[in-house]
Amino acid sequence: MKKTGIIYRKEHGPFNYNAWPTVAKDDDGVLYTVFSGHRVNHIDTFSKTYLCKSYDNGETWSLPIVINDSYLDDRDAGIIYLGGKKFLITYFCTNVDYYFNKWNNLMIRPMSPAEKIMTLGAIELYKEVPQKTNDYGSFIRITEDGFNTISEPYKIPVSTPHGPILLHDGSIGYLGKEMHNDNTDIDSDTLFYFKSENEGKTFNKLGEIPIPSDMDLTQFHEPHVVEYENGKLFGVYRAHNAKNPDLRTTMFFTASNDGGKTWETLRPSGIDGLPPHLIKLSDGRILLTYSRRNEPNQIEAVVSCDGGKTFGETIIVEKFPQHAYEGDFGYPASIELGDGSILTVYYAIYGDDKKPSIMYTKWKI
Repeated sequence: MKKTGIIYRKEHGPFNYNAWPTVAKDDDGVLYTVFSGHRVNHIDTFSKTYLCKSYDNGETWSLPIVINDSYLDDRDAGIIYLGGKKFLITYFCTNVDYYFNKWNNLMIRPMSPAEKIMTLGAIELYKEVPQKTNDYGSFIRITEDGFNTISEPYKIPVSTPHGPILLHDGSIGYLGKEMHNDNTDIDSDTLFYFKSENEGKTFNKLGEIPIPSDMDLTQFHEPHVVEYENGKLFGVYRAHNAKNPDLRTTMFFTASNDGGKTWETLRPSGIDGLPPHLIKLSDGRILLTYSRRNEPNQIEAVVSCDGGKTFGETIIVEKFPQHAYEGDFGYPASIELGDGSILTVYYAIYGDDKKPSIMYTKWKI
């Protein structure tokens, strides 16, 4: 049993690039997918954080609701369900200098002349916006009424695409990386685990993740974590630009047996993929989903029965043909449905489109 469909697709106009989704489920079985939409390109200044809902296990999805819209590049939305009508969302924004200084290197895909002029004009307008509007970093927002209203954004020291997780005791764990942040108490690129005891309103630093002696912090990005037993955590980081070519797209594993205070040194997994998303299945197994951006281009998954020590054979969730956005797809996130099937969300080109949509595949292990 496998079914692939669209969560959100915009066929026309310049603002039709959508990417980096995360999915959650409430106690009533309603599904919530957040993502970065209303984009012109992989890097731009127009994006908003969108939310789509499904009341029928992902068969159909609502039109998007705008739940966040700063003047900066709102990226990589995460979401977790806190119970009742409470949800926590995460996202991050890069700063003005990042756009000005790295513009020529960040255009992963070519823009039309009109799109480029429009985007460069928006970047130029940064000089005129108030400092508060121009704030950058990693942020959290919380709703307590099912997104009828939402809190003001507030900064946290670390970031990761799919955000934090809800732990067994009701606290929140956040395995991330310091980035785009002016917090002088944290060195740039440091890998940390944070915890919140008050539903994400404040976070305390708990532990730091050690790295191999022959690698540096700049080579690790975009982690995710799962609690597979009370106090036992398994985490995965994306490796990028490693000096060893065999490790440049290999995910690295780590684990903690004391609730995140101490962590094992990151070790190569041997799995070619990026970035990771983890969930604990109802039978106790760990599901790891990721995108493979080397041939063949596809969304993959593996399952562990021993807390992440070993994983079974590769499961192909979805294959992609060669297209204009080769290498720019994925960031899958998964949720287990009531019937035991898995719904995985990701971004990818649909049909002959030029820019990616938010899509899903429903499948069974």
